[in-house]
Parts: sequence; C-alpha cells; structure tokens
Amino acid sequence: MPTTEWLNKYESIKDKLACKTDLDAHFTEKVIGTMGVDVLDIGTVHFPTGTIFACDPMVELEDTQPFIQTIPAGTYPVKICVVPSEKYGDRYACVKVEVSREKPVRYELGMTGKENLDEELSEDDYFGFGVDAGMGCVADIQTQAAFKTYWAKRLEEDGHSGGKQSPPC
Repeated sequence: MPTTEWLNKYESIKDKLACKTDLDAHFTEKVIGTMGVDVLDIGTVHFPTGTIFACDPMVELEDTQPFIQTIPAGTYPVKICVVPSEKYGDRYACVKVEVSREKPVRYELGMTGKENLDEELSEDDYFGFGVDAGMGCVADIQTQAAFKTYWAKRLEEDGHSGGKQSPPC
C-alpha cells in the first residue's frame, strides 16, 4: 500500500507521466511511424479481483506488487501489436487488455506505490517493469497467489527447503 506522502507526490506529477502517444493506434492503424504493424488476437485473460500487475513472469512473478489502479473484475480480450520482420523475426511492440471497446480518453501508467518519485522527472520519463528474460505478463493477484502456492509445493516436492528458487526459464 502506498503511503499518503507517496500518493500526494504522485498526484502532483502524474500529468508529467501521461502518455502523449495514441497507443490505441497500434491496434487500429496499419503503419506506426515508418513500420508496418499487424494485430494478433491471443484470446482472453480473466481477472477475478481486478487488482492487477505486470512483470516478467520468469523473474518477478512471486514478488511483483499490484498497481494502485484497478479494473472491474472480469474476462477481457488481449491483443498484441506485432512488427513483422523477416530479417529480425516478428517483434511485439505492445499489448492491449481491452477493458472497454470504447476509444481510450487517456492513458495512465500502472503504478505500484513503490516507485521513487523524489528524483526530477523529464517529460519523457516513465516507470515500467524489466524484461530480463524477455517476457511480459499482466495478471491478477489471485493468479499470483495460486502460482505462489504451486511453486512452494513444487519446491517442497523437489527437496528444496527455505531459500527462494526462481521458476525455470
């Protein structure tokens, strides 16, 4: 839970963190900048509580803090904006969890309340998550809890006691 001091600081700077790019264009246009893009519909994701987080699941799934922003509990379509490339292989530019079919009126960074807001931020600064293993996921805290239970049981079955072990990559 973020402190009152952190929340007050965030309120005073959150406009500086607002995304100035129309991210929805990545899912409605055929070209972004100079790159052709495609949209990959990968199905749905279920958020039983609406308290969500994003992380590299191979590195941070157990410990990632949820965002202070929540969404209505439910099941939502997920789409990926793909930059096709024969030379480099397809690249995923961004992911969209479609909470509404309406065009977004603004974009807000998912914040956990643990970000360091004491340093001066420039107009292009943002917070996010590392992709050390090259992966990304958006999940609900109930899913995270189920994973923690599964992983603890697996470690116990494999003879590991104490000490944290990361999921295999």
